[in-house]
Amino acid sequence: LREGHLVRDYEAQTRAGTITWELQRDVGDFFLLRGDFTRAAEFYGHALDGRADDAELLARMGRARFLGGDTDDAARWFERARAADPDARVFEHLERGIAP
Repeated sequence: LREGHLVRDYEAQTRAGTITWELQRDVGDFFLLRGDFTRAAEFYGHALDGRADDAELLARMGRARFLGGDTDDAARWFERARAADPDARVFEHLERGIAP
């Protein structure tokens, strides 16, 4: 992820009032890669608004919470991801990286 593009896109979408869940997810990924797990979880939370059953986003939130040291909360997010899509391969993918 390129920081300059994320910042430009985020600022443009903020001004226009059209921030997409995909951009929120990407910003969360950016912060996760930077090691800022609290900010990553914040943006994943925004991405989950209106997409509460998205197994991929739920698993990303779980990973951010896990890496941030809150294993109990992480487990709850992973459980929600599994419940949202029991056949999802998000856990297999998460073992290799942040995104399926």
